[in-house]
Amino acid sequence: MTQIHLIKSAPQTLTPATPEASEFVRRLKPGVLLNCDVRQARNYRFHKLFFSLLNLDFQYWTPIAGAVVESEKLLLRG
Repeated sequence: MTQIHLIKSAPQTLTPATPEASEFVRRLKPGVLLNCDVRQARNYRFHKLFFSLLNLDFQYWTPIAGAVVESEKLLLRG
């Protein structure tokens, strides 16, 4: 399965975004029907910012209660 990237350049026109995509489209015969699963790419800047904020939150997070209850600690200590 080939994956190519397209850019919407006019109301009903998709243009290849990379040289590889352009080459793939150029090799297609006129009138060929393609079946596509379309997905919009994520905004990389906001995606990176989101995970940076998660990392910052995790660094400053201090749990109020432990994840292991006292009875489990006694069981682990023996």
